Amino acid sequence: MIENQNNIVLKTEGLSIGYTSKKSQLIIQKDINLSIKKGQLVAILGKNGIGKSTLLKTLTRVQNPLSGDIYLNEKKLSSFDVKSFAKKVGIVLTESLPESQLTVFELVALGRQPYTNWVGKLQQEDIDKVLWALEITDTSDLSEKYFYELSDGQLQRVLIARALTQDTELIFLDEPTAHLDMHHTIKIFQLLKKLVNETQKTIIITSHQVNLAIQTASQLVLLTEEELFYGSKEQLISKNIFSKLFPSEIVQFDSNLEQFILRKKS
Repeated sequence: MIENQNNIVLKTEGLSIGYTSKKSQLIIQKDINLSIKKGQLVAILGKNGIGKSTLLKTLTRVQNPLSGDIYLNEKKLSSFDVKSFAKKVGIVLTESLPESQLTVFELVALGRQPYTNWVGKLQQEDIDKVLWALEITDTSDLSEKYFYELSDGQLQRVLIARALTQDTELIFLDEPTAHLDMHHTIKIFQLLKKLVNETQKTIIITSHQVNLAIQTASQLVLLTEEELFYGSKEQLISKNIFSKLFPSEIVQFDSNLEQFILRKKS
């Protein structure tokens, strides 16, 4: 069956990712061929150092690919200018915010920069977008607080609100639950799934929360030492792909429970 290309929002062809120095290239993953449809929550999974963040940063132009091509709506990613790219792709990285006296409302409103004039004056449409983003992320009651007064869980929801205010087709999040406890981790995953269902945006995340991602994401990208695998939970389980993700002497994937469990000692 021929795939409907109209639904493909992000595609890679022969993509290699990694780092370059004056003398050599360090290839982390190569020959990556992905076709990601609109309106999906996609989780990039794999052990530490396997290339999750490198892939995300390459897909968002934070760093350059070593080779291959990336397409956004069938247009090469490299062909977008800065302003048009900012209207298509929102990014939430793990870096700390610089010190400032911004309120939550002002921080979220920064997402409108691709649309405001050079002095950054908000029009009513911009204000409406900010208010909507605060409401859908359940952060409206925080709008007058300074962002540095927030807990890690609250701040993560505010940063998601800022990305929503940017009004892009795609939103990328690098380890959105890295510093959160279990309760707030689950809340973030629930929020991301809700946003995909209600807005039909495509959200792509990296995560160490493997079991939670398996249960929540529409599609999964699994990075292993040998190759990259992509598909739904059901597709990957049927091909026994999850067994390739982590060292088998420590954990094992239980296909009935659809999660990783500690391997029992014999």
